[in-house]
Amino acid sequence: MQNRTYRALIVSGMMLNVMFLALVLADEYKWERAYMVPLFIAWVFLIFLTILLLFFGRPESVVRFARVEERSPSPARPMPEPAFQPVTPAAKPALRFASVKAGGIPFEFNGYTLYGRDVELKNGGTRPIYFFSKHEPKSGKMVAKPAGFHVGVNERTGLPFLKKGTGNDGEDLTPEAVFQYQAQCAALTEDGAQCRNSSRIGSKYCASHFGYQPKVIPKAEAKREDTRPRYKNAPDTLPAVRKKSSA
Repeated sequence: MQNRTYRALIVSGMMLNVMFLALVLADEYKWERAYMVPLFIAWVFLIFLTILLLFFGRPESVVRFARVEERSPSPARPMPEPAFQPVTPAAKPALRFASVKAGGIPFEFNGYTLYGRDVELKNGGTRPIYFFSKHEPKSGKMVAKPAGFHVGVNERTGLPFLKKGTGNDGEDLTPEAVFQYQAQCAALTEDGAQCRNSSRIGSKYCASHFGYQPKVIPKAEAKREDTRPRYKNAPDTLPAVRKKSSA
């Protein structure tokens, strides 16, 4: 008998004993001993079975021995050589990037210093990450700006970050150290209010209004639709309008 089956039978026997005890008590106080004799006989039989199970049904580890016939060892047969040798694919090397190297003059931009550190990837490789900070971080070391990157600036917070890429001739696209907010977009939205986004460099309009053509309305009417720029430090502008043709 297996251990699981033995435990299940023991638990079932205990539960049945408790059930018969409840029936006997119910017969004593509710049914006025109407079923005392059959309940007592069945309960005694159940107790007897439980005792037999406890003493004679306990599982024991049985060791079986198999008869082993002694045979003289047969001479080893030479294995035939395969017609071709299977080629096992080489394991893919872990993806690794250039490690962060300290040295040189640490790169600074708008009061921020560039830091770098290596992070471990899930495939076991490493990858360098770069970030700017005004204070010494808990991890990372000051580094020079790596080749092939230039600095971008978050227009909302002014926080610099590294962007991959260079100009057509390999020139550095990092902007001037003095960060300035772009002027407010001069386009009018569909609801008649001036767009609150910042304009693109070298344009009066933002990226959403690329190729925008000003509406032909009086300047006084356009001025009433003037709004404040989305960013507090961005220069405010008036909506752009076109004059009516004299023809």
